[in-house]
Amino acid sequence: MRSGRLLAILAALVAAGTAGRVPMAFATYGVQYDIDSARIVADALRTPGLGPYDTGRWPYPPGSFPLIWGADALARATGLPFHAVVQLPAIAADAAIAVIVCWFLLGRGAGERAALTGAALVALGPSFAVISGYHGQIDSVAILPAVAGAVVWSGGARHRAPLAGALIGLGAAIKTVPLFTAFALLGSARGRREAGVLLIAAVAVPLAAVLPWLVLDPPGTVSALTANHGVPGFAGVSALLQPGLTRYWSGLDSAAPAVTPAVLALTDVQNLLVGIAVIAVAALTVRRRTEPLEALVAMWLTVLAVNPNFAYQYVVWALPFLLLAGRLRETAAIQALLLPPAVLLYSHADKGGWVYWAFAEIAWLGILVLWAAALLRITGWRGRPLAAPSTTRR
Repeated sequence: MRSGRLLAILAALVAAGTAGRVPMAFATYGVQYDIDSARIVADALRTPGLGPYDTGRWPYPPGSFPLIWGADALARATGLPFHAVVQLPAIAADAAIAVIVCWFLLGRGAGERAALTGAALVALGPSFAVISGYHGQIDSVAILPAVAGAVVWSGGARHRAPLAGALIGLGAAIKTVPLFTAFALLGSARGRREAGVLLIAAVAVPLAAVLPWLVLDPPGTVSALTANHGVPGFAGVSALLQPGLTRYWSGLDSAAPAVTPAVLALTDVQNLLVGIAVIAVAALTVRRRTEPLEALVAMWLTVLAVNPNFAYQYVVWALPFLLLAGRLRETAAIQALLLPPAVLLYSHADKGGWVYWAFAEIAWLGILVLWAAALLRITGWRGRPLAAPSTTRR
């Protein structure tokens, strides 16, 4: 396939994916709580004396505030619906991720067909499209800079650490979770100095972004940024422990059941559980000197698998890194497994809830299998152990 034809096909894939998402964003309101939250934050940003963190509806760093403010300004100036305009950055981020995946795979020696398949799994992938084009979350916007940071790091440039760290930090300034990307790269650092520069740069950007808010309202900002513990019952352990929650989310035809003490306890420690798992995997990759793409796959599958309150937007964090690693089949499998429960969830079509519960838990079990395989690969128990980088630590 000639390069001109490849570019034409890539452009067609991105255009098709965008053309499908934009009308969906304008035709539907999306998930009301999340869209309403963005609307409330937009109102707060242009209301003197009212801070976005005073609203109680935004548990993320302030990196997305310029995008929300811009969406609000554009909607007010043009009369376009805010609920659609605010989703355009996420739709654009999906397009950018598709292009990066294609370009990176080509640079790693993949065939043009494989590179285009990777782009298609983003541009036309249902797990990406439902979040950016319907749901109204900003996960693809947050993970895009971290994906770019991983690409910079994998390129091996001498001064990669500050640039990769800053890009990862930019994502973490929108949502904190992209910061895990830096932890996954520590095992492939050329030495302690490079690892330290990577982490410092990754932490400095979100810290600088949130610092003005901490100065203006320390208690309110800290309270808001630590308030998010997820929502139980969509899938995963919380759905196993309390299927009634899962059945409610898929039907919404009655009052939500009270959360059981066991699920409530898991939700309270959700962030702690994920944090411990991330540190453990990072330590493993450092010990094994794991190649960066393998470490990224293991890290992000860990985040999906360990979190007791699985949510569909979380998949957007992991899939781009699987694609960078050339895991096309695994990416396609995850999206295929998640498609039936996602359709049932977002359409609220399964009033009984048991069909959704079964599909959701099967998809989660599939992710667990992939996670276990990724960890086994790192430890060398499956296939040959990964070769350590030739550089020595300083």
